[in-house]
Amino acid sequence: MKKSLKALLLTVVCLFLVFSKGSVNAANSTISVTDKDMLGTWTGTYTGTNSGTKIDRKITLNVNRYSKNGKFSGTASIDDNRNGNYYFEGSIDSEGEIRFEGEKWRHNPSNFGFGTFVGTFGDSKKTISGTMDGATDRPFTISHTSANYVETAVPATKVAEYWTGEYDGSSGSTVVRRNLKTHITHLAGGIIQGVNRMLPSSKADSQYGATAKYYFKGTYDEALATFNIQGYEWIEYPASEDGVSNWSFVELTGFIDPATGTIIGSTDNGIWSMRISNAAEFEYTPDYREDAVFESGETTYYTYANGTSDVKTCKSYTTTLTIPDTIEMYHQQYAVIGIFKKAFYKNTSIRKVDGGHNLGSIGEKAFYKAKNLREVDFANAPISKIDKRAFYGCSNLKTVRINGDTLSKVGAKAFTGVKNAKVYVHAKDKKTFNKAVKRLKKAGMKKSKYKFVKH
Repeated sequence: MKKSLKALLLTVVCLFLVFSKGSVNAANSTISVTDKDMLGTWTGTYTGTNSGTKIDRKITLNVNRYSKNGKFSGTASIDDNRNGNYYFEGSIDSEGEIRFEGEKWRHNPSNFGFGTFVGTFGDSKKTISGTMDGATDRPFTISHTSANYVETAVPATKVAEYWTGEYDGSSGSTVVRRNLKTHITHLAGGIIQGVNRMLPSSKADSQYGATAKYYFKGTYDEALATFNIQGYEWIEYPASEDGVSNWSFVELTGFIDPATGTIIGSTDNGIWSMRISNAAEFEYTPDYREDAVFESGETTYYTYANGTSDVKTCKSYTTTLTIPDTIEMYHQQYAVIGIFKKAFYKNTSIRKVDGGHNLGSIGEKAFYKAKNLREVDFANAPISKIDKRAFYGCSNLKTVRINGDTLSKVGAKAFTGVKNAKVYVHAKDKKTFNKAVKRLKKAGMKKSKYKFVKH
């Protein structure tokens, strides 16, 4: 009896070990799915809806990440991007169930929502079949058609500077088509800025056959190669045959497809696409001095083709303006050499200005009647010219530090209205100091107190 009981117990233990071993294999079944099985292009169809009507749609998965714990991710396009493109994440569990779902849209012209795809491998792991959102009447099947895949991320340094393409949309019941040419002037730190040209399309109705130029700005996500941009200032207001005047800026969203070298995007009322271009095709010659507008922090600059820039303005709440030596725009350094005319005309927030080491000029009426301005420090700035009425009416300006060694011209009435200020003139010698004082007094600061500071 004891031997029989021992034999029975031994049999149970053996069976337990056998089943336990089987469970370990099942629990680690994802290990049998390799990079080769998952990475690449998967193409097929799923049953979606269109205004409540079921419709078969093409879906293409670009699986570019897979880990041994069964996690995978990539991008998915619907109907070859015509109806959307999104970033997805998925997993394979211990039972071999495959599940994936969209996480973030890169392009969604049809305002779709995300569905959850759940399925299993077919023979040889070349197909995945299942249902969407657990509905048996919404099946999907995709096949592993290629081992090739495209990385989702596009670093800012790899984004082309010039693009050209077309916008297709509507305004009410009217079809609107326009040609677009884009110059990205800055792309760094998640910020994108540039100039858009809007040109007539041969397909457009005459009232929408307008030409225009404008500055745009927005955000760029390197990891998903997505951006969101919108115009904010007209360079050339739209001119069209029937004089339509109610133009406004629309928000453009989209993504870069590195496989095709294109941008695909959408607006509330249309879609747009662009391809990589070049400077010659952009055909943009500024009608005035400013080549591009660049916003950095609280300050906005004009940048020029020769690698220099001027301070244009700042945020309305800025109290201290610190002018840097250089700014970086689209991987290029621009020396900040001036403050543009009327940059802070009648500004009421700025109290102090610190000049950078490249600042050489202050434009006409740059700080005209900036009545709360109390201090300017240009001791280390090589300012040679202060234009007329630059600080006219700055009645609360009490401290001025200026580089007398470089100051050669001070325009008429540049400091008229500045009274009882303490002026520190930094100069190599008294002779240079006296010349600078003479120019400043003639420009309106006759009653100010001057002090020589050895440079």
